[in-house]
Amino acid sequence: MISAHRFTLLASLLILLPLAACSRLPINPVETAAIASTTVPDPSSTFLPPDPTRTAQPSATAAPLKTATLQPTLTLPDDIRQVTLAAHGVLPNWNYLFTFGFTEKVQGSYRLVVDQNKEYTCTTRNDQPDNLYCDGPMAAFDDFVEYKLMAEDGSLTVLEGRVYIPPEFTP
Repeated sequence: MISAHRFTLLASLLILLPLAACSRLPINPVETAAIASTTVPDPSSTFLPPDPTRTAQPSATAAPLKTATLQPTLTLPDDIRQVTLAAHGVLPNWNYLFTFGFTEKVQGSYRLVVDQNKEYTCTTRNDQPDNLYCDGPMAAFDDFVEYKLMAEDGSLTVLEGRVYIPPEFTP
């Protein structure tokens, strides 16, 4: 048989435990500080020398040398100010022609840009070596257009200007 004292204790626990579970009171667990035991290692037992590593040795082969790339040089007339716009006019299929006159035989490669974005192809002719002929898309009609003749690489402006293309020049 169960003694009265044990019965009271058991009954109290059975009643109080469900009540404690339903309460909204925060439960703060008791924190216990753990003392960590630290040991100081013996330096002679933990020191290991670093592993030897291999270092790169200089090779006996020579590094490849950079080779110079030869580029043709542009030979300009002695007095570049003597390059002139000799003529300009309409071509078939809405193309346009600019003819530039040089004081001597045209040497080197040139390019012509009209209205800042239209690239023209420039060539020479054997029967007229002092002229440079540049043709490309018609930039406008009944209006002014700007042109810029440059060395092929764009490093030097040879001649620039502005011309009027009248409406009767349209194809």
